[in-house]
Amino acid sequence: MTLWVRDLADVNRFEALLEKVLAGARIADRAVVIRPAVHAGRLLDARGFVTGLSALHDDPA
Repeated sequence: MTLWVRDLADVNRFEALLEKVLAGARIADRAVVIRPAVHAGRLLDARGFVTGLSALHDDPA
């Protein structure tokens, strides 16, 4: 499962809700990437809001 959130605390809240809604479910592992400058081809500011589009190019390889 992939989850995009603005704040690390949102991850904890989501995990708690997931375990509550899915009886018996437990989180086995997690990986966190904090504050990427680009998200899905969009440039982000310090608050995580979109400020523009990244320059994407076609890779001939």
